[in-house]
Amino acid sequence: MKKFVAIALVSLLFPVMCFAGRMDVRKPAYEQVLNYESQGFSVKDDIQIGELEKGRSYYFNTQLTAGIEYFYHFQGDQGVNKINLVIFDENWKVVAQGNTEGEGKSIAVTLNPEWSGTFHVKATLVDCNAAFDYWFILAGYR
Repeated sequence: MKKFVAIALVSLLFPVMCFAGRMDVRKPAYEQVLNYESQGFSVKDDIQIGELEKGRSYYFNTQLTAGIEYFYHFQGDQGVNKINLVIFDENWKVVAQGNTEGEGKSIAVTLNPEWSGTFHVKATLVDCNAAFDYWFILAGYR
């Protein structure tokens, strides 16, 4: 009976513990929004939050306009050791990139495209303490 109760408790608490990790990453995301806004950036309303397995990447496309300065901020949770952020043009040529390791849990990449069009963003969780960890991406312009 004790074993059944223990299994039932773990099965009930596991989703709550996972959700708690995701909620924890929102606080630094909102702090970064305030930081970028104080620098004169307009931060897009959509804060992308997720989880990635070690070594996996998250991709998305974005439309950028020539002559406008953009930033992309990729940050991991406490267990993240190394992340990469690469921005490609429409031909998959690298136009901006950054990586970090050790104490650096975040990357900020800025770019001012010379032409308007579709750009591709690749955020990679290179290394973390567990099999997966939480992250967020902010984007904005000025």
